[in-house]
Amino acid sequence: DAVGALQALEEIERKNMTATLPIYNTAMAACQRHWQIALDLFHTLDRKNVRPDNTTYFRAIQACEKAHQWQKAVGLIDTCGSTSSEILSTSMYIAALKACKKMQQGVAACNLLQDMKKRGIGRTLECF
Repeated sequence: DAVGALQALEEIERKNMTATLPIYNTAMAACQRHWQIALDLFHTLDRKNVRPDNTTYFRAIQACEKAHQWQKAVGLIDTCGSTSSEILSTSMYIAALKACKKMQQGVAACNLLQDMKKRGIGRTLECF
């Protein structure tokens, strides 16, 4: 759960140890129902000069999708596309598309689909 994940991160910091990217990814997975906490963890990586990977972006986008935060999800796709486009994945786009669908943001969803096509990212039936 989210509380346990945050307590584990605090314990690591308290012992002057360094939390690794997989630890942050696991904590973000535990925080899927708490999008603001998941995004705080995501932004913590930047402050620690740790480069997010595919899993990190996916977990952040997925948390936004679950909370219907379509603008945040699309923003994360944009950020990833401009800084780490090589790690963009179909699963990231699907989570952002789901957020757009839940909030009836058809234009944003179409823009994501066009971006996928432009970047050569495979589209599945789940995208539509």
